[in-house]
Amino acid sequence: MGESGKFELEEQVEKYISRYIRSENGTLLVEQTSEFAWIDCYSVFGDYVGKNLNSDEIDRLALKLFTYLANWSMYSRGTFLMDYNYRTHYDAVRILVDFEYADLYGRRYFSSVGNGRGLSSDYEEYISAVMELKRELEVAYAKYKRNNDTVSEILISKVMLGALGCVPAYDTCLNYALTKLQIAPKTFSGNSLKAVLKYCEDDGKQIESCRSTLINETGIEYPDMKIIDMALWMYGRKDDSSKTDVM
Repeated sequence: MGESGKFELEEQVEKYISRYIRSENGTLLVEQTSEFAWIDCYSVFGDYVGKNLNSDEIDRLALKLFTYLANWSMYSRGTFLMDYNYRTHYDAVRILVDFEYADLYGRRYFSSVGNGRGLSSDYEEYISAVMELKRELEVAYAKYKRNNDTVSEILISKVMLGALGCVPAYDTCLNYALTKLQIAPKTFSGNSLKAVLKYCEDDGKQIESCRSTLINETGIEYPDMKIIDMALWMYGRKDDSSKTDVM
């Protein structure tokens, strides 16, 4: 990935695992960390994508999404979400589990090519679906914002990462990595997603290796974009000592 010695995806993921999933003596920590909030949210959504939900199921998924977002720093003073409870996410849940977007859940963007792994031939089609989902979610949350508030790209990308695992979260640390490594514009757009995937195209084998490690550590099959998010987030956090340890 990138220039030799500049950034190694597998190395950054291992650092993330050591800090947020596994303790120094090898004990599994994940159930006591914010990483488990993502695992819990993503796993539960996997049981419902593409299905028609009843009111109790919508309520359950909204609560899971709320808990994950709170753990991942989206409920902070000054944000419009602070004015509401978890039911704010009802409309977003309905959109996220819609059959139209079911193929985005845990989407793998890389496929076997010769002796390695490259981008799948239909990856641009799925990026188009991601951007359509982004637009729908922005409309769903817009009704709750105050006059001068915006529905941030951080919120929408974290919602999509938590529920479907189909995009990285465009937060401060990831954006710093995108800029420092000159990978892509630090904005949640189709062009940025394409650039991120192109940058990672040579790392298909590393992504598979990380996935195997994470299955052994957590029992969860991590999607491509969550693995990429972990690596870039860890790089962005570690490379700038001024950043806080916030997800």
